[in-house]
Amino acid sequence: MEGEGEHRRSGEGDPLTGLAAAQTLPALLMARSAATPRRVAYRAHAGGGWHEVTWEELERKAREVAAALLGLGLQPGARVGVLGETRPEWGLCDLATLLAGGVSVGLTTASTPERCAEALADAACALVFVDNAAQLEKLRLVRERLPALRHLIVWDAPPDLNPALGELSLYRVIKDGHAAVAARQPEVDARWRALTPDSPANLIYTSGTSDAPRGALLSHGNLLATLRSAALGLRADDVALAFLPMSHAAEKIVGFYGRLLSGVTTAYARSSKFNDILNDIQVVQPTILGAAPRFFERLYTQARLEAEGSATRRLTFRWAERVGRAWSQAAREGRAISRVLAAQRALADRLVFSAVRARFGGRLRLCLTSAEPLRVELLDFLYAAGVLVLEVYGLTETAALISANRPDAFRFGSVGRPLEGVEVQLAPDGELQVRGPNVASSGWLATGDLAWIDPEGFLYLRGRRDAQITLAHGAQVAPQPVEALLQADPFVSRAVVVGEGQPHLGALIALDEDEAPALAERLRIPYRGPERMAADPRVRGYIHGVLDAANRKLSPHQQVQTFRILPRDLSVEERELTPTLKIRRQVVHARHAELVTWMFTQPPPGA
Repeated sequence: MEGEGEHRRSGEGDPLTGLAAAQTLPALLMARSAATPRRVAYRAHAGGGWHEVTWEELERKAREVAAALLGLGLQPGARVGVLGETRPEWGLCDLATLLAGGVSVGLTTASTPERCAEALADAACALVFVDNAAQLEKLRLVRERLPALRHLIVWDAPPDLNPALGELSLYRVIKDGHAAVAARQPEVDARWRALTPDSPANLIYTSGTSDAPRGALLSHGNLLATLRSAALGLRADDVALAFLPMSHAAEKIVGFYGRLLSGVTTAYARSSKFNDILNDIQVVQPTILGAAPRFFERLYTQARLEAEGSATRRLTFRWAERVGRAWSQAAREGRAISRVLAAQRALADRLVFSAVRARFGGRLRLCLTSAEPLRVELLDFLYAAGVLVLEVYGLTETAALISANRPDAFRFGSVGRPLEGVEVQLAPDGELQVRGPNVASSGWLATGDLAWIDPEGFLYLRGRRDAQITLAHGAQVAPQPVEALLQADPFVSRAVVVGEGQPHLGALIALDEDEAPALAERLRIPYRGPERMAADPRVRGYIHGVLDAANRKLSPHQQVQTFRILPRDLSVEERELTPTLKIRRQVVHARHAELVTWMFTQPPPGA
């Protein structure tokens, strides 16, 4: 029987060499399919169970859709939109677009019809893949503003599709592509073989924290430069659970394309809801996981709140935290672990840490996170529990990565060392600048992030340059570290620090709506929704205590002296958060301007 490592295609040469030599993403797909044709590319839940698709099956499906795109008249270099949740169809349609010589344009499903229209018109998309009826309806509302749009291809097609307007089901497209694949295969091959490293591959729209959408055009060379220099230690026998938005650069490039390079099997989560993800983690038992910082905070919060059930459990959990912190710090600094500390950690593992690992499925060896800083105390706790969480950093314009912590070289609190071949420098005001083969533009790119670099080359971020708060007496404060301390409380979802031109800082506090009932129980008050919770003097007293605890860790000019509790959490739908859950400060400040003004003229009631 022909082994996977021995599989050959006529004229393709050594497939393992092909993986290293691929200069474009379609070439990488072909090399992956040739190298490990029968290994599982992905698993997805359907019909009550999980089904698997191998790499050679994924290649075949992508070729079929690419052939159908040619039949629909897609021209080389045409822009193709993808508007959908993270699921197998996203990757399939993305690869098919690239095989057809097109450019993939990702859109977030949280976008309003107006935002979709802005991006699709700017990109002049000729065709858009759409998730379901709800997303289709968005585009129907703005169809007249999209003169270049010819076809809408729907994954879960509703019964009222209008073929006369170019609305088609993906099932029909695949069926047509399958019938025509043999006849059109030479043209498909000619399309992707004509691509070069300089050919555009992805146009990724990012709203950023300024709420002004912009597109970053990345070439095949940009994307492959990131993948080959990341060195994150991924293995072909790894299993990843995918649930982050594929419209975002990190999941699209480091996640999806990264797994294409490494051969990692992807399991697609059934939804992006937190509890559904936790259920899928138990079933899939991933070995690697990419998630937003808030995900790890919520998992830790759940474990911590469960420990509040009795005084003994609470004291045991806090003791385990102290032991874990001491063990992690010694391990990270290369110091010898004393016999006493080793024994304490072993006991803490039996009592607390083993349960934490179980929440992650029991097999997890590596987690990646970005977008916002995670507290070093939490990273220490998880590391002691056997869950290594590494922070990475990058922008859409840098093909997702600039620097990364790696399993064999990491510093908690940093975002790692620059990727191989990536140069960084600091402007006189501390703004980080970067250039390299992964950067969409030539020359030095100003990141907008303030940073410092330690003697070993690890990058540390100090906040956004445009988010600095200048107080009335001239002191400048980066709000992000202060917000991170406030958000460490299990009942605080978001904290937005304000105070431009004021004598001291204030904060807008949003309660975690999922945990609000537990807070009500702790404070012995009836739970009647987040709005009433925000107005309750006992809740304000609790938040006052949170501020006091955080202020003890801050210098005087960083301390938060006043606050207001918002009647609801911040949300992507209200455009207060980006799709990657970063705070859009301008939107939040504008929306709550009255509250901010009142905050600095009156003391918090009941505080």
